[in-house]
Amino acid sequence: MLLPDGRQVRALPLPSPTSVAVTLAGAAVALILWRGSSRAAIGRTAVLLGLGGLNLGLTALALYRVLYPLLREQATTSAERRACIEEELRARLAAATETTE
Repeated sequence: MLLPDGRQVRALPLPSPTSVAVTLAGAAVALILWRGSSRAAIGRTAVLLGLGGLNLGLTALALYRVLYPLLREQATTSAERRACIEEELRARLAAATETTE
């Protein structure tokens, strides 16, 4: 995308449906646990717990994305793990540059 002064701006990628589902599931679990344990009226407490659930879902997703390439069974040595990670990063970079063009 070009700005009026001619500078190129990179568009942000859309979140995957899996990441949206994980974050919404985290919020739903937090709200269900709150509603099951407390009979209080829905108010500020429910909003804060829902946001906390979203935060936990995003944290779990980030942790999974960091650990998955390191722990998958394909790579047996550290050099093979490094090659798999570099290959995955190159693929993500190529996909990101294709979406900006």
